[in-house]
Formats: sequence, C-alpha cells, structure tokens
Amino acid sequence: MSALSNPFEFLDFFQCLNFANVIGEYSVILKPKQVLCLEAVYRGKDLLAVLPTGYGKSLIFHLIPSLLAEKKRRSGLSAQKTVVIVVFPLNSLIHDQLQKINRIRTRAAVLTAGEQGLDLSLVDETRLKNADYEFVFTHPETCLSSREGVSLFQSHSYQSFVSAVIVDEAHCILEWLVRFLNYLQTSDFNCMLHVNLLKFC
Repeated sequence: MSALSNPFEFLDFFQCLNFANVIGEYSVILKPKQVLCLEAVYRGKDLLAVLPTGYGKSLIFHLIPSLLAEKKRRSGLSAQKTVVIVVFPLNSLIHDQLQKINRIRTRAAVLTAGEQGLDLSLVDETRLKNADYEFVFTHPETCLSSREGVSLFQSHSYQSFVSAVIVDEAHCILEWLVRFLNYLQTSDFNCMLHVNLLKFC
C-alpha cells in the first residue's frame, strides 16, 4: 500500500516514475514491489528489499537517477546532478550491470582499488572526480580500505550530488556487511549520512 497520502504527491511520484521509465528507454510495466521500492526512494527512506531471483532488482536502481532528477526538476532544482553509488561484491556482477546501463551512452563507471591505489583505467578521471557519472559501481574494499576511494567519496562533488547508496547481493557479503554498514553511519564517510541506503538481497 502506498505511503503517499497526498493525492498530488502521489501523482507527482507516478509522473516522475513514468519519466524515468521512458527516458531510460526501458518502457516496461513495473511490478508492484518495484514500484513500492522506488516510492520509498522518492520519499527519501532507507530500504531493504528481499526479492526473488529474476524479479528485477537491478531495474529498481537503474531508474533512480532519472526518477530523482525529475523530482528535483519539478522542485526547481534542474541543475543538480543525481549520483548513485552501487556496492557489489563481485566483478562479474559489476561488468554485467555496466553493459546494461551503458548500452546507449556512458552513464556508469566502475571504481576499484588495489595495492597501487585506485584503478582509473576504465573511467574518465575528470568525469569521475566531478561526479558526472550517474552510477559509480564499486567494491566494499574501495570504500573501507582505500584512502583515495574514501577521499573521492568525501569530496564536495560527491557530498553534494550522491542521492543513494545501493548494496546489492547483500546476502553474499556477510563477512564485511556489518562493518560496511556501520561505516556508512560514521563521520569518516559523511557524504553518505543523508542519502537513501538500499540493501538488495
């Protein structure tokens, strides 16, 4: 059941959702729980989504930048960007998502870190530092252990434009999940304090 009691707010949400669906060239009929998840994001709520395999969890966060950008535009904030950080445990999952999102234009980047620091070989460094990608896919280690990664996410651009943090395949990452989620709530990662936190299992 929808939590949007104001009929005008309810209408605005569905108009923003329709815009996101069309502009992303998905044009799909969304399932009820996908709509409820996106409504929670629209309302600025944290979310835990436990959905079956094949339900379409990825589509939920694929629509978030356009959904929130349209909400901002309707509020007179059209110049503001919307960035979503997606934390994945496995490289294969990240590359699969990149192919889907970047099929028309480059909207997403992958950020990983190793012994030599951040690996920027697959990104436009200027776009990354300016928060010009709608999606930044990364690993928990990049957020937890990489000084450069933490510095990037604490920069003014990311503090200003990150709208949501997605932790996907959360059931695969029990070893670091508690530490990572606690870390998101500390001042050391303060750009994440006032954004939607979504966990998908």
